[in-house]
Amino acid sequence: ERFLSDMLHYPWHDADRLAGAFEHELPQEIEERMYETLGRPATCPHGFPIPDASMDRVPQLPSLDGLQPGESGVVALSGSTDPDVVAFLDTLGIRPGVFAELIEKQPFDGPVVVRIDGVDRMVGERVAAQIFVQADGLTGTNAGRPETEAVDGLNRETSHKASTTGKARKDRSA
Repeated sequence: ERFLSDMLHYPWHDADRLAGAFEHELPQEIEERMYETLGRPATCPHGFPIPDASMDRVPQLPSLDGLQPGESGVVALSGSTDPDVVAFLDTLGIRPGVFAELIEKQPFDGPVVVRIDGVDRMVGERVAAQIFVQADGLTGTNAGRPETEAVDGLNRETSHKASTTGKARKDRSA
């Protein structure tokens, strides 16, 4: 996915679909070279970490609706997210790799207010449940704000195709 996105300039949501066509057919040697050529990226185009050999299992990312006001992190979106939801979130600036802070959470499954690039955006609880964040201790407006897109974190979907071609990196040597 990373190769398709970074080198061939496919949008992140198309890279997921296309990688599935050859992920199990690509020889390990080629996958390794692609990974090295890309500079050993830390995340897939969706914003989820690429597992490495040191990880026993890939823990889960919290969803945006699971955060408390003032908590923040970097956005990750599943490849299985409805394309209409992805398009809607894109109009709000909510896409993989952006920094988001939860500002307000309404009770009784009400909407949440999230700050993206200094602008407050409102999304419904059902949509907020589909937005994952690499919170990993990040809180407050700028506290711990990542300097790059390559941040360490956790993964909500243990079966997510989080590598250059969709295979898990468990067999990688460090």
